[in-house]
Amino acid sequence: MAYLPQADRAGRARPGPDPRGRVAELGAPVRRAHLDGNPPAGPQRRGWQLGPGTENDLAWWLGATKGAVRRALGELDAVEVSLDGGGTGYLLPDDLDEVSDPGPWAALLPVLDPTTMGWKERAFYLGSDDVAHLFDTNGNAGTTAWWNGRIIGCWVQDPEGVVSVVPLRDVGSEARRALDHEAVRLTRWLDGTKVSTVYTSALMKSVRGV
Repeated sequence: MAYLPQADRAGRARPGPDPRGRVAELGAPVRRAHLDGNPPAGPQRRGWQLGPGTENDLAWWLGATKGAVRRALGELDAVEVSLDGGGTGYLLPDDLDEVSDPGPWAALLPVLDPTTMGWKERAFYLGSDDVAHLFDTNGNAGTTAWWNGRIIGCWVQDPEGVVSVVPLRDVGSEARRALDHEAVRLTRWLDGTKVSTVYTSALMKSVRGV
């Protein structure tokens, strides 16, 4: 399975975590920053592999003030980048190279995956009308199905552990084939194991047996 590319916020696609839970190669350790004198922490704990983050994204992820985030960004020598649709994001100074277009891709991610939860500002990969279907009332994400940088639905398992994709709307034949292929691969990988969770979205609950 190819690494999951994140939506193109800085005019480029960016590779992210492998959806199977394998650790993507991130290079050298990231320099630590301090937030208000607490033990070493900082925006790097969000996972820079998720791509450029805004101040709002980082403050939300860390539960920190924007002032603390700005100081941490300064310690890390973070670089401002322009985002598609306006706004400013931040990258580490050694992460400014262009990333090639990965082409069409599909991925099935688990509940609370950092790829889904890693941003406060989610419009670039999630429709506002879709939030109620994919997140519970506390803001916890259920399973998600992705096509070319956007969440298009969720995935569920039947009593035998077979995975199926539940799109919110018609996604076209190419996307459907790719998503069904990922569902078959995930079914084989889980090998009959049923994944249980208390973070069940409305769309997941709409499917009988979930």
